[in-house]
Amino acid sequence: MFAAEGATVCLWDVFDTIGDTVERIAAEHGRPARGWRLDISDEAAVDTAAVEVIEVFDTVDILVNNAAR
Repeated sequence: MFAAEGATVCLWDVFDTIGDTVERIAAEHGRPARGWRLDISDEAAVDTAAVEVIEVFDTVDILVNNAAR
């Protein structure tokens, strides 16, 4: 939905299929997308990914937390 509205989308997911999702977003909406495979219970991995997002995109305008088991 965000990509359809013109947003650049960054995804974090524990599953290996994150790359497939990123490719689908880019193909379907013509928008850049980037994914990080990580476990959000790993605080160091989250910190590293957050720094990388800022380095690549400069800022985060919208954040959606949607972790589930």
